[in-house]
Amino acid sequence: MVYILIKKLISITSNNLAKYTKVKMLPLYDDNLIKICDYLSDKDKLMLTTTSTNMSKLKYKLLFRTKINISKIYLLPYFDNFENIKIHGNPPKFPKYVKYVHYTTYSTYVAPRVTHLKFKSRGGLTKNGIPSTVTHLIFGENFNDPIQEKIPLSVTHLTFGSRFNRPINDCIPLSVTHLSIGRYFDQGLDFRLLPNVKYFQLHKSFRRTLIKFSAHVPEIRFVD
Repeated sequence: MVYILIKKLISITSNNLAKYTKVKMLPLYDDNLIKICDYLSDKDKLMLTTTSTNMSKLKYKLLFRTKINISKIYLLPYFDNFENIKIHGNPPKFPKYVKYVHYTTYSTYVAPRVTHLKFKSRGGLTKNGIPSTVTHLIFGENFNDPIQEKIPLSVTHLTFGSRFNRPINDCIPLSVTHLSIGRYFDQGLDFRLLPNVKYFQLHKSFRRTLIKFSAHVPEIRFVD
């Protein structure tokens, strides 16, 4: 219902604003408007903020969550309010409230505050190179670097691509609860060293005799 009402408000104010210029609107508090805007798409949020001078100020308090190329928002005065960006190369700055970075670069620098991170290619992973804010970490299909002391203790969901084939015993942080490993992984697995992993995904070609079980056995799923 809230969504429908806001959509109607946007339609009225953007298409027939001249008819309503003498109408006094009841004051709406920013906190309430921000909560209402959570039900809107980014496009509708921006349309709403164009309806008046006071509403225009609201865009500096809203967060925009649709993935967008950073080149399209660099010059916007509310640049810091974008959570989901796509970048190429190494930009001079990141939005202050960014959470999702779709990153194509040869640089290993990752912005602070990022929680979900995906490396598409191999190479370049360094100790302390991943911020301690990252909780979901995905490595691309060709990634096959050693990972010892390179994954922060904040990571709970860890996914390796199909070509990863490095030892993981004593390399996976205790924070990890969901672990997925790709097709060509052929290393021993000791669940005594993975006490907090609750969900484990392996390719069906993995030799199950390489698994050393413990009293704690996670849910294991074998996939194509």
